[in-house]
Amino acid sequence: MAHPKDENAMITPLMRNCQDLSLPISTGKISNHMQSVSQFITCWDNSQKFKVQAIGATMVLRNGVLVDDVMVQGSWSSTDIVNEFYRLSRSTALNFTTPVCDNSGSTSIVSPLDEQWMA
Repeated sequence: MAHPKDENAMITPLMRNCQDLSLPISTGKISNHMQSVSQFITCWDNSQKFKVQAIGATMVLRNGVLVDDVMVQGSWSSTDIVNEFYRLSRSTALNFTTPVCDNSGSTSIVSPLDEQWMA
């Protein structure tokens, strides 16, 4: 399917109008569909209702995207807004064992730079 604004670019829509595949669907229909699907997602707090945008924001944050980049992409006014309303989980993408342990598996608390200061 050709892009509506650039006929040279070809796109494959993620969602389509079931009655006529050549017609686009509105953002309202997508939003309603996402809301109906999101009711099947369980949260750690069953009383908490969350926005569909929070799913995407949480996933990219868990995969290492910086909060500042998520804030800009989502057109939110501050990182506090992202963290308070659009971040469902505070889990980190970084495995802290890797930077702390050396090849032998033992922990290394003092770095070579620290050793020169200790001498």
